[in-house]
Amino acid sequence: MGNLIESIATGNEILKILRHRILDTNLDDENDEKKFKVVELEIKNISSKTIGSVLFEAEFFDIDGRIVDIIQHKIYEIQPAISYTIHIKPSNPENDKIKGYHIDIVNVVKAPESFAIGNEQVIIMKHSLPE
Repeated sequence: MGNLIESIATGNEILKILRHRILDTNLDDENDEKKFKVVELEIKNISSKTIGSVLFEAEFFDIDGRIVDIIQHKIYEIQPAISYTIHIKPSNPENDKIKGYHIDIVNVVKAPESFAIGNEQVIIMKHSLPE
């Protein structure tokens, strides 16, 4: 029996990982059922601003701790204070060798701050986006 590596999903100061797990699911492909692996993450934007995009990197391991796949997965527009459930799928989701994973956040792009600029003739006193 191998040295199974603990499955880890790491958040950061603006994106919290609330829960993570590997799922064995079934895909019914015209009555030819196939087993299929995904990692399910529940995430939450803990900042006060919208996140434009997040790039995750996932390493998938076999029972002996050897890397069997590395993929990147990008999601867009994560609103503050809302929990989202996402699924990260290996490049070969039917790979029965996958027993664990490490998921890290590679890049976070915050939505730009809104601003309004006046000139010599117009002074902007206040600005906002309608809801």
